[in-house]
Amino acid sequence: MRLKGDGMAEAVVVFLSQFVFVMLKGTQQINVVKGRTVAAMGVSFALGVCGLSTLGIVTTAINRGGNWCVYAAFLVGGPAGISAAMWREKRCQRKRNITS
Repeated sequence: MRLKGDGMAEAVVVFLSQFVFVMLKGTQQINVVKGRTVAAMGVSFALGVCGLSTLGIVTTAINRGGNWCVYAAFLVGGPAGISAAMWREKRCQRKRNITS
């Protein structure tokens, strides 16, 4: 994937890519722990696609001389992604408890 634009635009793309990748990893862990086999299989496929995309996006941004924004976006995207996965799971758990 070829990124165009300034360093800030690249940083946003890197952040989103890392966010989605780590959120999927968190969701995968939750699915495995809770024994959700079919969901884990679907997320595994999405992880593969997203992992390849993230690797390409980050490598391209760094090879183009990514500035500190790109590095910061990569580092912040991970914690934000896992926090989002945990928040989503708690929210879904509350909904399941209400409907049970």
